[in-house]
Amino acid sequence: MFEREGEIAGYLISHPWHRDSPPKLGALLGAIPGDADTFYLHDIALLPSARGTGAGRTALDFVLSDARALGFAEVTLMAVGGADRYWAAQGFATVPRAPDPSYGAGAHLMRMPVAI
Repeated sequence: MFEREGEIAGYLISHPWHRDSPPKLGALLGAIPGDADTFYLHDIALLPSARGTGAGRTALDFVLSDARALGFAEVTLMAVGGADRYWAAQGFATVPRAPDPSYGAGAHLMRMPVAI
């Protein structure tokens, strides 16, 4: 949870996963796979009051730190709704692949190496 002035202003969900098979949108995750090979950034959501405060970058730094501590070499995410431009500016690169129907048109699998 991200707090601002004592109020919840956002949240972050990330977890180990398989690098080439992002979780299907709307499906239950079940157990975290024991053979996970990437740290998956599932979601960062911020209320409008938190935007422009650096909260997004702070959340990403937290994810990178967790990934590094767990020994992962990269962070993977699915960018939707035009968010690929934001994630590219943060250092993520698009991975060419067939579209995933669960995420809809315009979704992009993206990765960023974790500096060790």
